[in-house]
Amino acid sequence: MSASNASLSLFRSLLRESKKVDNYNFRHYAIRRVKVGFQLNKELTGNEANVAFREGEEQLDILRRQVVLGSLYPSAKSVMETANVPGGDVFQQAQGVSNSFWCFIMGRWRILFDSIGDELPIEQFHG
Repeated sequence: MSASNASLSLFRSLLRESKKVDNYNFRHYAIRRVKVGFQLNKELTGNEANVAFREGEEQLDILRRQVVLGSLYPSAKSVMETANVPGGDVFQQAQGVSNSFWCFIMGRWRILFDSIGDELPIEQFHG
């Protein structure tokens, strides 16, 4: 396998493993890190390229182990992941809280802000 094919295969493997990470923030960090790492090292040649390739393979092994550990201890879905789920409020899906609770909380906030708004001049909010 030529060097370019091997590095392309490594890139794809790293991206594939990055997409398997359970936690939203870690997953997107890993994907971004893979892309940036390959962008920074695209001009390397010779021995430097071989060293970078070996480091990439080591990172792939670490990422594979992290995916296994993440699957053993799954985390709750992020609000960013549940935002596109049809049928329901994002906050309800993320927290598993009933609609009546959110109505209660939002009603309390409305009462609080209505009472504060009467005491403060409107110019403070617009100027």
